[in-house]
Formats: sequence, structure tokens, C-alpha cells
Amino acid sequence: YSLTTGSNNAAVGMYAQYSLTTGASNTAVGVSAQYAPAGVAANATTTGSRQTSIGAETGQSVTTPLNDITVVGYRAVAGADFGTAIGSGANAAHLRSVALGSTTATTASDQVMVGPRDIEISDATRGVILRPPSGTRYRVTVTDAGTLTVSAA
Repeated sequence: YSLTTGSNNAAVGMYAQYSLTTGASNTAVGVSAQYAPAGVAANATTTGSRQTSIGAETGQSVTTPLNDITVVGYRAVAGADFGTAIGSGANAAHLRSVALGSTTATTASDQVMVGPRDIEISDATRGVILRPPSGTRYRVTVTDAGTLTVSAA
């Protein structure tokens, strides 16, 4: 509706990208996607680029134009560049953060937040890989007795 010089944008849904003027390579699918994220029209995408918003009222949670965000789920939003929010009401509020799960919100940059839920690894040969300052990779797993083991990964 408001597009002037933007390019390579795609919008599907009533009011999707309604305020976009000069942004490029954005995709909005859903009612008010990138127009009224979480019901707030003041946060509409106007000049941001490479935003992917799938779901009703998805998009950025700030008035500052953002780039490279991905939000999926009803009212999922991102508040900083490179944010990824997946789930109804998920909020990737920080730079390069990921919010996974309904109503989950990040609390720091470069973070993956799952909120108040478990993460389960169902393959006994897999675990969590940690890297100390030396750069060596270590995998933490658990034995049948519940003992944690650490091995080079």
C-alpha cells in the first residue's frame, strides 16, 4: 500500500506490509504481518530489509528499522537485528538472539532461550557440546546411572 522504492517484497494477508515504503527482500504472511506486530502499528516495518514474518501480527517489536529478522507464530516479534522468534508470542528482543517456544523472550544478545521448558536429547550418543577458552570441543553425556561424562567431541 505505501511502497515507493522498495524491491523484492512479498505480502499475503490483509494489511500485510501495509506501511512498508523502501524496504527490500521482505516477506510477510498473515493478517497485519509487519504492519501491527503484537497489535502495535507504531512498530510497523517501513524501511527494514530481509525480514521474514509468518503469522498474524508478526514483525519487529521496536520503531527502529530492523534487518535480517525471522519471526513465526501469532504475534511473534523481534526487537534487534538478526533476531529469530518461533512460537506464539515469542520475542527475540536482543541482537542475534533466538527465542523458541510460546511466550519465550530472550534476556541477552547471542542467546538461545527456550523459556520454562526442558530440552531433551533422545540419542544416547549425543549431548551438549561445550567449548572452553582453549577452543577444544567437549561433549557432555549421561550414563544409565545418571552420571555425567565428558569426552572430546
